[in-house]
Amino acid sequence: MNRILPFTLVAAATLLLAAQPVPPSAPAPPVPLPGDELADGLALGVGDWLDRTVQADQFRTSSPLFDEEWMFGTWMMAAVGFGQHARAHPDARAADLVRMDACLDVLLGPDGVRFDERKWNASPLTDLEEVRHGHAAWLGYVNLALGLRHGLAEGAPDRYSDIHDRVSDALIARLDAPIIETYPGEAYPVDNAAGLGSLGMSAASPADPERTARTAAALGAALGRLQSRWREPQTGLLYQWLSPAGTAHGPPRGSGTFLASWFLSFGAPEPAHSLYRAGRTYLYEPLGPLGAMREYRFDDATAGGDIDSGPLVLGRGVSATAFAIGAARAAGDADTAAALIRTATLFGAPAADADGALHFRTAGAAMCGAESCGALGDAILFAMVTTPAQ
Repeated sequence: MNRILPFTLVAAATLLLAAQPVPPSAPAPPVPLPGDELADGLALGVGDWLDRTVQADQFRTSSPLFDEEWMFGTWMMAAVGFGQHARAHPDARAADLVRMDACLDVLLGPDGVRFDERKWNASPLTDLEEVRHGHAAWLGYVNLALGLRHGLAEGAPDRYSDIHDRVSDALIARLDAPIIETYPGEAYPVDNAAGLGSLGMSAASPADPERTARTAAALGAALGRLQSRWREPQTGLLYQWLSPAGTAHGPPRGSGTFLASWFLSFGAPEPAHSLYRAGRTYLYEPLGPLGAMREYRFDDATAGGDIDSGPLVLGRGVSATAFAIGAARAAGDADTAAALIRTATLFGAPAADADGALHFRTAGAAMCGAESCGALGDAILFAMVTTPAQ
């Protein structure tokens, strides 16, 4: 066989390709990350859930407030998942944006505000200028989805531009407090992290220099408080609950640490990755080819699961492990993300329908015993496995 001719052809082809002009603005292809292979199936699966119209009364947490929170969380995570999927899959972009907009319409509608309105006796949409009312969770979670949608508009005005600006301004006006209250007398760093991540996206946008400068200044001070007041000094893990004055109560937790890391990755990657590294250092448990995250740093026989952690299995948290998938992907930690996804796949028992729609079948039973809880589980995993490296 003539080995010189193939070599010559390869060399010539290489030179020819090298000579072709490459557009200077052409984005680099995304680096494949563990979980990418689940994204298309979960997009179809979450779409199936939304077509059934996920409502609060379909959940079975035994608390009307928690049922409403979980309904809200399903639509919010779905909105982010479809937004991230649209960014990574141009061929699916048009359909994803239709789905994302449908989610945003629910979040901005009567069903989307009900959990927050229940506690404040006022809708966050009519209470934006009342800075004494924190509304941290609704404002932060919704603004994160709105900010992602605004970025997908690529600088053009979209039908959510006005409400995005108003919610961002409402968050900025509240950042003078030691921490923004989620509910009256209740303040959670993880909910504040959602707002800070959303403002970081706005601060990175050059479209409005005055707004950008104002956002960046307020954000910098709040991120300083996160680093100095909201994290345990010994470990760097995030406290789960603070008083409105900023005093920590109880131990730091894995569910809050990893969800906050994921939220911050959208607009404040350095503190996001710092939180992730702390969680990875103190909470990660390798289990052969699998991996899981603990909910608490230290073994504590009295520490049980709750609505935030989900079930605990020998201290390992369902929520902490799921949220860490997105945080690990954002930090570019492919090995840990892969181990966590293997765990989720083994115990979540995913199955694809005839149309390719993927559902993690045991999610509902694990979370609250109702089938609709599977909608939240699928939506969370969809958002996590579509998270890009930051």
